[in-house]
Amino acid sequence: MMRTDRYILSQMSGYFLFFLLVFTGVIWLNRALRYVDFVLENGQAGAEFALLAVLLLPNVLEMVVPVAGFAASVALTNRLFGESELVVMMGAGIHNAVLMRPFMLFGLACLVVVGVLGHIVAPVSFGKFLDLQHRIRSEYLAQIIVEGEFVFPNETTTFFFGKTAADGALHDIVIRERPEDGPSVVHTAPYGSIGNDSPAPKLLLLDGVIQTFTHGGRTLNTVHFDSLSYDLAPFAKSTRERTGSVQEVPTPELRRLAAAPDGGHLRDSAVAERHSRSVKALIAFLAPVIGVAAILAGGFKRTGAAFRIIVAIALMLAVNSLRGALEAEAARHPDFWWILYAAPAFGSALVLALGWVGVSSWRKTWDSIESGLAPGWSR
Repeated sequence: MMRTDRYILSQMSGYFLFFLLVFTGVIWLNRALRYVDFVLENGQAGAEFALLAVLLLPNVLEMVVPVAGFAASVALTNRLFGESELVVMMGAGIHNAVLMRPFMLFGLACLVVVGVLGHIVAPVSFGKFLDLQHRIRSEYLAQIIVEGEFVFPNETTTFFFGKTAADGALHDIVIRERPEDGPSVVHTAPYGSIGNDSPAPKLLLLDGVIQTFTHGGRTLNTVHFDSLSYDLAPFAKSTRERTGSVQEVPTPELRRLAAAPDGGHLRDSAVAERHSRSVKALIAFLAPVIGVAAILAGGFKRTGAAFRIIVAIALMLAVNSLRGALEAEAARHPDFWWILYAAPAFGSALVLALGWVGVSSWRKTWDSIESGLAPGWSR
């Protein structure tokens, strides 16, 4: 590896880590905060929210790595232009293709990282994320038994628990049932606990009173009891088994699923998902290369590279937009999974075209277009 390659790669790594931390922090925080209310409404502790946030991280990194690679490429190339380091390299006879080589090597590193995340780490993490979500929704007791608050698990029932002890004992219990048709029923008890001796949890009330009020007859009946078992099963929010998806299956298992003769639609979806992950890795390779190719295409320019940076961003957005549109189409028609590779093919064609412009007579045409569209731009 040439000394210039090592120098550019070392500089690129610093920019990449900076943009990776910034973009990851913003996107990760934005996604994680969506689940704060979900955790609190389901009566879970902060540790559950932290675990949900951690399980989101691999999916965020899979999305952020190509963006950070592109931003690092553009920022570094612009700085090398601004400090005339690229001018010195070009003056020493270093070809544009040689200058792009370290960026291609960095793109290969991004490809490996996104490939590992997309094919193995992110699917496993996403599966555990969905498992945790399902478990939180299923733990309806934590949603009902909240100390010192009125809880409304449905439109006709209200729960109140004055105090909850660490040993599971409950105090000052009030349960009110007010159906649309029928009498209102209020259960009160000074003590209680949760009984787990049956498949469905039950609330055991001790030394309490049942008050039944009939609206039509305006009558109130009271019944005292020493102990009463109150069934909590009707308040379960999620008792069904969670259905899986191909997004949470690692690629090695997707290959086996795609090869199954009786896989049906799931088999077709597995094929499309597997190739979609490969396309994301290829885009991660192209991202830093597109950034440097767009800036090098016109050669050195004293007024700076602001216009070329805008062009690079527009080209990267075009590649990503094409990938998103093709993924949506492949999701509707899994048999056409091969169209997914049109996005990296388009990106590769852009890199080749920009590279060819940078070493051919078309460079002057590029300069004239740039001067016409952005006259007098300065750094």
